[in-house]
Amino acid sequence: MNGRVLLGSIGLGLAAGMRAMTPFAGLSLARGRRSRLPLALGALELVGDKLPFVGHRTERPALLARVASGLLAGRVLARRRSAPTLLPMLFGAAAAYASTHVFHALRLGFTTRTSTLLPAFAEDTVALGLTRAALRWS
Repeated sequence: MNGRVLLGSIGLGLAAGMRAMTPFAGLSLARGRRSRLPLALGALELVGDKLPFVGHRTERPALLARVASGLLAGRVLARRRSAPTLLPMLFGAAAAYASTHVFHALRLGFTTRTSTLLPAFAEDTVALGLTRAALRWS
């Protein structure tokens, strides 16, 4: 097993815990084929996350979507690197699960001290940066 693929899967999983579609937008861009659907969904999620009526990411449907995103991103990355897929999928899913809870708590903590948008934009920046770094690491 290539350690770089596992590291990349963890990075994509961490990003998926913050923004479920960001890893797929990054994978689309990294492939050189700028598919519109992943990019559009990623952009919509960045905007939709700021809306006041959007539920918490730790609620069951949102949590399952983030874990599935980490799992699938790990699989896609491993297949592109011609590596076995099981461990990258598991590492991506576990990282997404952990990241969902950690960044939810951090965002709630900072939201009580500052505006609601500043922590959300900071989280966007971290998710985008992690996605980019994960794709470079792998």
